[in-house]
Amino acid sequence: MKNLIFINGTMGAGKSAVSRELKKILAPSFFLDGDWCWDMEPFVPGAAERALVLSNIAFLLNSYLTFDGRGNVIFCWVMHKRAVVEDLLARLDLSGARFFLFTLDVSEAELTRRLSRDVERGLRDSGIVERSLARRREFDAFGEVVPADGISPAEAARAIASAVLSGGARFYERGAYVWSGR
Repeated sequence: MKNLIFINGTMGAGKSAVSRELKKILAPSFFLDGDWCWDMEPFVPGAAERALVLSNIAFLLNSYLTFDGRGNVIFCWVMHKRAVVEDLLARLDLSGARFFLFTLDVSEAELTRRLSRDVERGLRDSGIVERSLARRREFDAFGEVVPADGISPAEAARAIASAVLSGGARFYERGAYVWSGR
């Protein structure tokens, strides 16, 4: 049985870095960063673009889920509402897969520190702190929440891997979350 693992959180929470570490720990794995499917210039996330991105993400995830030889599919993206996750799940063939959802939670102070550092390095635009803090306040925390203040991406990835492998995490089955260690 494959594990489909979603890593959720606001911009700057560490989703990509944690997912890259998780990919190594849970090898053999596939990793898809939703932002790769959302990369456009100018960035204008309208309804048509959003529909295309969701379609492309679902296509790639379904392709990974049906490929033999990789037991884990890791996907990260900002999924601030349950509806985003439910929309993606409705597009996926989850037969033969267990679905896990982890949300990285960082405090406003930590998020500001991380994003300000990225702005200073020229990795993000100056408006990212305000946008991310606003998005964090909208977040509907769901799935397994991973407190990410003061820990490295590797530490967060190890905690997630441990929860998935030990049965200490819930997974989504037939419309509801259930404990994997039933």
